[in-house]
Amino acid sequence: MAEDLFGSLKAVQINWMKINIIIKKPLYTDIVLLYPNSEKLLKKYVFKDISSQTVDVGTWICLHPNIIFKTLVLIFGIRLDLSLKLKDVPKQFIKDCYEKHLQAYIEVINPKFVITFIDDSGVFHRLNKDYKKDAEFIAIQNGMRPKSHFKYMLSKKTNSDSITRIQNFFCHGKADEIMFNNEGSQIDNFYPVGSLVGGIYWTEILANKPKENKYDICLVSCWVDENRPDLKGAAKEIWEVDKRGNKVLDNNLKRLIDEKGYSVVIAMKYDNSEKEYEYFYNKFGDSVYYQRSHREKFSTYKAIDKSHLVITMYSTCAAEAIGIGKKGLFCNGSEDSSIGIPSADFCYFEGKDYCKFAKRVEKIFEMKQEDYKKRMSESLKNLMNYDYSNMPHNFMYKFLKDRL
Repeated sequence: MAEDLFGSLKAVQINWMKINIIIKKPLYTDIVLLYPNSEKLLKKYVFKDISSQTVDVGTWICLHPNIIFKTLVLIFGIRLDLSLKLKDVPKQFIKDCYEKHLQAYIEVINPKFVITFIDDSGVFHRLNKDYKKDAEFIAIQNGMRPKSHFKYMLSKKTNSDSITRIQNFFCHGKADEIMFNNEGSQIDNFYPVGSLVGGIYWTEILANKPKENKYDICLVSCWVDENRPDLKGAAKEIWEVDKRGNKVLDNNLKRLIDEKGYSVVIAMKYDNSEKEYEYFYNKFGDSVYYQRSHREKFSTYKAIDKSHLVITMYSTCAAEAIGIGKKGLFCNGSEDSSIGIPSADFCYFEGKDYCKFAKRVEKIFEMKQEDYKKRMSESLKNLMNYDYSNMPHNFMYKFLKDRL
């Protein structure tokens, strides 16, 4: 989570040396996708025959006269944040101006839908609030949103622009709806339909392919780099929590392997990260198998599919797997309950005690699949509310078509 927060902070910065200059007026499309994240999946499985274009943030400037004029009009409405330190005012004003430029660009396109897969984007939330034309705003939840999301990522901000504002929110489960409402978010319509990516993988990409349980356990990595002197404030706090939680889980799993001889595959989090690999190899050596990360090839999902049980600290992939009936366990030994996933019910373990951890793993292993599904049937509505007859991508496509 620390890595995700730090990455999102960097995402709002503008690299003026790599800005693309756009001269032409943008063409109309029914959909504007804000940020290119999961663009290929969305276009293939959700947008389909609906016209769309992707607008990234901080990578371009449009010099078409209509866009420039509209930008200037919107800039006059900017209110300076007087609570900022004097040295931060110019930087914030430039950022605000760029967001107004983005707003002007999208308003000239005049789409029927503005959609993002980055549901925690402050840029998207502010655009949702300030947009002047008629368009439906849709955010698709792209990761777990435990209490720590609000405790560390939003609590340090006090201005109204930090409030989550979403017109239509396609979230994972009913627990997300409760959490966002309890934390003061302003969301008009919740649609707890499950995870988009998980739904696509297990019903489209994996459909009709033979399944093989090659490993007893798949550990889905929540690794964070242990050397991050650059982190400050909330990012540093959640980084410390992540480190503690990872240490407890990895030590407990190592002991479990030594005692029980379980076969384990570790699905790594980051593409081409030698630091992550070295961390796990120094801990587990040759006692486990390693699945290098390749997100476009669904490497983590494939490792999960080859395992009887998936274990993680808070990975979304594990929640998606539990949602389709896979045995799983979220483990939180960080001593900070805010990063926990209590909506997983029986599949959530909190604490550092090895014996209790081992007992929970053994109990889940020993359960018959029918008993496990029955035990988790109600909890899944909170964690990952899949409807197998109408998976998220199918639901979203129909949602869009019905409103065109």
